[in-house]
Amino acid sequence: MIPLSRAGAPHRVWGERCEGRRLSVIEERMPPGTAGVSHVHMRAWQVFRVLDGVLTMRTLSGDCGIGPGQSVEVPPHTRHQAPNDSASPVASPVISAPSTLNDRRDLP
Repeated sequence: MIPLSRAGAPHRVWGERCEGRRLSVIEERMPPGTAGVSHVHMRAWQVFRVLDGVLTMRTLSGDCGIGPGQSVEVPPHTRHQAPNDSASPVASPVISAPSTLNDRRDLP
């Protein structure tokens, strides 16, 4: 998993035939030393974008640190956990498509 940033993201121009998708957006704030549980989503793709702090994205492939202005994409069926291992709070909007409502399965 590699962090993404606006500078390295593909640019797409869309004009008269613009389309949109239904997305779920949640702004998460995590105090230092906190973490959710390891889990998967069966349908939802997620993008974690960090505004402040450094978030660790933990997957079976390893850990990836995501800093301000960076994003990471988590496909469906990917076991992941997002701890804040830093000494500072993390602010991170999480964009999901489709919604993660009733789509999350917690793992041991």
